[in-house]
Amino acid sequence: MAEWGDFCSKVRYFIVLMDSTPGGPSGYAHPEQRPLFPQKQAEIMAGRIPISETRARQPEGLQQVILGEATALEINWPAAGR
Repeated sequence: MAEWGDFCSKVRYFIVLMDSTPGGPSGYAHPEQRPLFPQKQAEIMAGRIPISETRARQPEGLQQVILGEATALEINWPAAGR
């Protein structure tokens, strides 16, 4: 578990604001989506689904969570960047 905490502390681009809104767009599951809001999924490191610039909600289950490209690159996921 200590390794997970160390990993999380190294991922700097997922800044969660005081209102628990994921920092974006790198903290969003689909940063390329237009319009940007509402998102339908949460990026795993951000942990919340942004529904507006100032509001986010908890995912209801893992089916609403994805591993985004920025996280995949950070952890050297084999398919990152492909």
